[in-house]
Amino acid sequence: MKRNNHKMNPEILSLLYDVYGTGNDIEILIWRMLDDPAGPMTEDEIVNMLQGIIELHKSRCRKLQLGLNHENQ
Repeated sequence: MKRNNHKMNPEILSLLYDVYGTGNDIEILIWRMLDDPAGPMTEDEIVNMLQGIIELHKSRCRKLQLGLNHENQ
């Protein structure tokens, strides 16, 4: 098998890691829902956090796509 020695642009790599941050956002939501000493979240709070996570993820993916497009020009 041929090995690809191409190094990834550090900016693109950083953007890629940002996209993986969505998993951390979900872990924080789970902590808030199950383990926060302040008590359980309301349904509205849960939905608001989920909507925020969704929008952050979309924005991270968009920024990554723009970075990749710029890289390939």
